[in-house]
Amino acid sequence: MRMPSRFGLLALSCVLAGSSQAATITTGMDTFLQEAVPAANNGTNPVWEWDGEDGGGENHGLLRFDLNLDAPDPDGTLRERILATPGFTAELRINVSNVGDGTDLHRLTQAFDGSTTWSNFGVGAGVITSGVDQNAETTSNAGLAGAPSVAVYSIDVTTDLLAWANGATNDGWGFLPLGTNGVEIESFESSAMSPLLILSTGVTTEYIAPGPTGATWTYHDQIAFGDSNYPGPDAEGDEWYEADYDDSDPLLWFTGTGQFGYGDGDENTVVDNGQGGGACSGATPCNITFLFRSDFTVIDLPGDLIAEVTRDDGIRIYINGVEVFTDNLTGPIDAATQADNALGGSDEDLVNSFVLPTTALVIGTNTIAVEIHNAGPTSSDVSFDLRLIGFEALTLVPEPSSAPLLVCGLIGLAWLGRSSRHR
Repeated sequence: MRMPSRFGLLALSCVLAGSSQAATITTGMDTFLQEAVPAANNGTNPVWEWDGEDGGGENHGLLRFDLNLDAPDPDGTLRERILATPGFTAELRINVSNVGDGTDLHRLTQAFDGSTTWSNFGVGAGVITSGVDQNAETTSNAGLAGAPSVAVYSIDVTTDLLAWANGATNDGWGFLPLGTNGVEIESFESSAMSPLLILSTGVTTEYIAPGPTGATWTYHDQIAFGDSNYPGPDAEGDEWYEADYDDSDPLLWFTGTGQFGYGDGDENTVVDNGQGGGACSGATPCNITFLFRSDFTVIDLPGDLIAEVTRDDGIRIYINGVEVFTDNLTGPIDAATQADNALGGSDEDLVNSFVLPTTALVIGTNTIAVEIHNAGPTSSDVSFDLRLIGFEALTLVPEPSSAPLLVCGLIGLAWLGRSSRHR
């Protein structure tokens, strides 16, 4: 329902100035060493892996992030912020694309690069955790007990980041297999989810939860194949992805919870593909573009914002009417645009982590809008689900001798008017 137009109140807030900065690291080097092919270098592969038995030998995974701990910054160096942050945490997030046995994770004490091989790493025996030729810490500081499904996995690496901040050299990590069934991980060269290193205060906020008990979405599944037009603007002129758009028309917009899709049998909400759901068949082309909207509340702006997404195939994301992410779609994009590539096999089930800009967020109610594009009108399936989480940024604690700066500002002009709705 629509409510009368009105403004909220302006509020003047004064706070002691503290410095904060997001600290999600998304670049670095990864490769793997092959005992069976000791001269092979794998620094440009779209995956890296560990394996206890691959063609007659082990594979060891190597991973390092670009951490410039001492780069000048008005908020203090990264080293200073890590050491000054109470409750500091570091989380390694890797996307398992091929399941298998788990790993022990060891902090390396020898450098590597994309040309590193089994035969030229140390004494030519891969990652060694003991003895005179040791090139990694002997105690496994974290582990992945197993990879039971294709998904994003998180490993606590706080101890290592604190060690590097306290003067140890960042040579990265070595992943040693716990069994004979290998595991493949999306690399920095991958088009899916590359590794992430999230440095935070340990405070995480889940804005949108996935799955059947998660967030409620409104969705539109009535765009026929070949139609380049999105739903028309509402009575107020708002486009479908804008926060004020009226999506209450029950003939155009429906409600459900994830996972959305058709054809796989694991959907909680089956969307209409032009043939009622199910796999496409016959000569009639299926719908390829599906639209989703949901609201969430932000109390304090996060330092980092990450969307964990299951999607098949292409995706575009808006927050409060601002496009913040596009993947597997080449512009110009309209409702008839087909995804660049069809995802198949385990790729359809990957939970991809995408870093989104926090600048699109506002304090209060926010709207996320997502469009999913299939790669073709005869596709057997489509999928969508999303989790949206925020990480509190690192805060540089002022030195005791520093006089705190009092900062005042307006924080509360709220337009509560023309299309405030209850769903």
